[in-house]
Amino acid sequence: MKFTYIFFLLFATTFGYSQNNDNAEKAVCTRYENGSFKETGLIKNDKLQGQWVKYSESGDAIVVGNYKDGRKEGKWLFVNENLGVITEVKYSNNEVKDIKKFLYETPTALMSYVR
Repeated sequence: MKFTYIFFLLFATTFGYSQNNDNAEKAVCTRYENGSFKETGLIKNDKLQGQWVKYSESGDAIVVGNYKDGRKEGKWLFVNENLGVITEVKYSNNEVKDIKKFLYETPTALMSYVR
């Protein structure tokens, strides 16, 4: 649950909004029936933009990545808490360029891969 707050704070600091500008970034936040976050991100010019985070129903971040003009870009992290594995996938223009897997023993180890 601590990760959820950290990811949310990272997301919140990158968010900008203007109601009178068609090119403004619009925040997207979907929720599970239990009220916890399901997905958060931004849309600009009808395309996914910036950091997106997907959460488990228990509120833990399970996918963190960035979009640029609707395409996956940079480092994405996929967390499998059951196996204790973080998969890091690097994208360039929506194409996979590299994949690495890391084992972690404690939740704090996860944060070292988020940067």
